[in-house]
Amino acid sequence: MTDWIELGLKENGFYGYFKEGTKHHEKAMICMSGADGSKEFALLSGQEIWNMGYSVLVLGFIKWEGLPKETCLIPVEYVENAVKWLLSKEGSKIKKIGIQGASTGAQYAFLCASLCPEISCVITASPFDYVMEFVDGKFRRTGKSTYMYQGEEIAFSPAVLLDKSIPGLLWKCATDKHYGLNRMLRFYYDNNPLTEEGRIRVENMKADVLLLASENDDCWPSEVSARRVDAILRNVEYSYRVKSVIYEKGSHAIGGMLNDEKMRKRMKKILPAEKKYPAECEEARVDSMKQIEAFLAEW
Repeated sequence: MTDWIELGLKENGFYGYFKEGTKHHEKAMICMSGADGSKEFALLSGQEIWNMGYSVLVLGFIKWEGLPKETCLIPVEYVENAVKWLLSKEGSKIKKIGIQGASTGAQYAFLCASLCPEISCVITASPFDYVMEFVDGKFRRTGKSTYMYQGEEIAFSPAVLLDKSIPGLLWKCATDKHYGLNRMLRFYYDNNPLTEEGRIRVENMKADVLLLASENDDCWPSEVSARRVDAILRNVEYSYRVKSVIYEKGSHAIGGMLNDEKMRKRMKKILPAEKKYPAECEEARVDSMKQIEAFLAEW
């Protein structure tokens, strides 16, 4: 965390780390990891964006000290307050704010950008464009949303699949050649129906959008989500740039981790695609960072 300035939750309304850019002083990126809440991964990903010359605010939204411990009622205000801080901090030259998220961080990025018009660039790696009902660690429905804003829960798609027999669902997943227990999350997202109420209104964003995903993502249908968001934005004649890149043999782990062998080894243990297509997954990771750099260059 060398040279990163720590920003406390109590003082700022968000918890993060900031580093001033070296080249594009008028542009800043808010960078986030996924639901694992890895501070290490978030900082490494943020460092890769900083290396491109941009100011970076690495933002925590889950599991860091003082933040929600589960993906339940996560405030949009973390990002909203971070945007305000970037634009108003003493001596700031920042005029444009972008946001980058991976996995659940990409879902959060969609939601925050749809509610915060100051965000003018959205980069999502392995995204999902629906808010879901929070399910606890024992596969129980809670009736609570993943996110909240201004004291109100964000509308969500209910986890009605879990009304069925959990042992039966686990057996069906385990014995299905397309899934298996190491793709249990994908099984859930493929089989739980989505509702329009839970859809994130991506058409309300006022931002350039880069969508990065891999076919048959092991964790959730990010490739389906990327194509759906692309189609929605094009159908409404969205007035900002939209680019989709979907890798035929990539994994859920794209958009970062190029310089972190420990994190890559961890992904190879838990993601079937990383074991099946190791070279292709690494190529997708490398290309995804090239896509991000090229996209930001036009922002």
